[in-house]
Amino acid sequence: MSNFIEVSLKMQKKNLNAVPLALALACILIFSACGGRTEPDPHEGMIYVNTGPAYEWLYPADGVPASNLSGDDFTVDDGIVVYHGQDYDARLGVDVSFYQGEIDWPAVRDAGVDFAMIRCGYRGATEGGLFEDDMFRRNLEGALDAGLDVGVYFFSQSIGALEAAEEAQYVLDLIEGYDITLPVAFDWEPLDDTRTDTVD
Repeated sequence: MSNFIEVSLKMQKKNLNAVPLALALACILIFSACGGRTEPDPHEGMIYVNTGPAYEWLYPADGVPASNLSGDDFTVDDGIVVYHGQDYDARLGVDVSFYQGEIDWPAVRDAGVDFAMIRCGYRGATEGGLFEDDMFRRNLEGALDAGLDVGVYFFSQSIGALEAAEEAQYVLDLIEGYDITLPVAFDWEPLDDTRTDTVD
């Protein structure tokens, strides 16, 4: 009888050793079966873009090539972003509106600034009225008198093509008679709790 117990214990020991081996073998088989399949890239064909408040994955617009600039081409020197790449010539400029208050334009020029993008106006975010920026004419005339190249931008909150066309005409009326040598830009940004909340 003791031989039977001894053989039985040896078999149980062998079976106990076989369980981890069988589990390991099963895991290897499962993982190798899954190894041939890869998850699709959820961002295929998209680019990672700094949208201001955050970074987002976006599809490039048709006919508009994605930028080939690299973050390695830029440094920040005394609060100013400086381009060091070889592919483009860079100029230093400022973007201003009434939020910057009174500006000493000759001092801006003497600091090495070449151009200014000046907010000419905006559409109200709640009721949709059109308004001239309180400092637009003073900024525009000051920058031009200082010898800077000037462009303008309009802060839009349009909710459709008709309002966008209305804004464009408003801007053309504001800049008539001025020597605008740089682009007229459209600045549309999503804002919380405004009439544009439902616009895609």
